[in-house]
Amino acid sequence: MNKPIPTLILALFLFAAAGCGSTTYKVVTVDQTYVATEKPEYDKKSETYTFTNEDGNTITIKREDMKVIQEVE
Repeated sequence: MNKPIPTLILALFLFAAAGCGSTTYKVVTVDQTYVATEKPEYDKKSETYTFTNEDGNTITIKREDMKVIQEVE
């Protein structure tokens, strides 16, 4: 006999648990706030930070425009 309700509940729990484990970063600049899906990487040569935002776009910010990079769980 099939039991779709318990299976559905288990699947929803597993998806929720997987989402809770991801770390994002709040990136604050002089004029905007971003949510990064990965830790911003610093390039010494160009003096910029690069990261991917929550929409999947690659963002590059000058060091002098950066205010805060904060890890958010």
